[in-house]
Amino acid sequence: QEMLRAPDESLAALVQQRDAEIDEEFLQLLSMAGAGAGDQRTADKLGAIQQAIIDGSTIGKDLKAQQADLEAAAKALQSAGERLTQEKFLDLVVKAPNENQAMAMVGMVRNGVDYIFFQMLTRKIDKASGEEKARLTSLRDKILEFTKEMDAAAEAQAQNAGEMLKALLEAKDPDALLEQLLPQIDETFLAVLSANLQAAEQAGRKDLVERLNYIGNVIMAAIAESAPPEIRFINELLALPDDEQARRLIGERAKEMNQQMFDTMAYVAEDLRKNGRAEAAERLEKLHGLALAEAMAAKFRQ
Repeated sequence: QEMLRAPDESLAALVQQRDAEIDEEFLQLLSMAGAGAGDQRTADKLGAIQQAIIDGSTIGKDLKAQQADLEAAAKALQSAGERLTQEKFLDLVVKAPNENQAMAMVGMVRNGVDYIFFQMLTRKIDKASGEEKARLTSLRDKILEFTKEMDAAAEAQAQNAGEMLKALLEAKDPDALLEQLLPQIDETFLAVLSANLQAAEQAGRKDLVERLNYIGNVIMAAIAESAPPEIRFINELLALPDDEQARRLIGERAKEMNQQMFDTMAYVAEDLRKNGRAEAAERLEKLHGLALAEAMAAKFRQ
């Protein structure tokens, strides 16, 4: 309440005064409050408070350092690209400038941290001596503990997703329950749904396939509806079977095109390429060019 009442120029000093009381839980509550703010003025104020905390508090500085480590780890892995062998991955982890970056890489390439990975790391430890041997041994122990925690968390998420799906299948009013559960739907749930759908199809359970497909369709529709208009338009374009239909849709919507749309198309194309979807990226880049041309033509016609 004190921060809400304080003028923006006083927030930095107030954050320093209350630094010991500000933790991750406080930041999470602040973020939730911002998302649920009933008016723009309150949302802007909560955003200013959050930024002041990130810039000036101990927890904020820690989070920024963690984010920097995550970005550095992702950049190192991306630089290796298709040349990222298990030996190269181990080398990147071992030579990471700090343990946070090493653990970030482990988290990003969890499947690469297997028995062979630990065998290779143990061989490095056996060949090392002194401080380097102690450092590598400590790193191995921390990676082991970290992967155990990751696997336990993934197992708990999968179990929770399975229970949610079971409740939906048994519900008398699945639509009402889906509406309640939508905020909890994540990639884990969608993976569990997909696995159950595949199993039902293989077992010839047409009734179960129908119910699972219905749940999936409702979820996808809700996700599409909640997406920003630029993302919805991009999804529409990419879902069309050929470029001619995409060109017609762009022509119909040319007057709605703006810089935010063009920037989003460029960003999504780059993201698709980074995630190995070169074909989709190339198609979207082509449509991005068409959209720019159509928007310019629409202005000339005015």
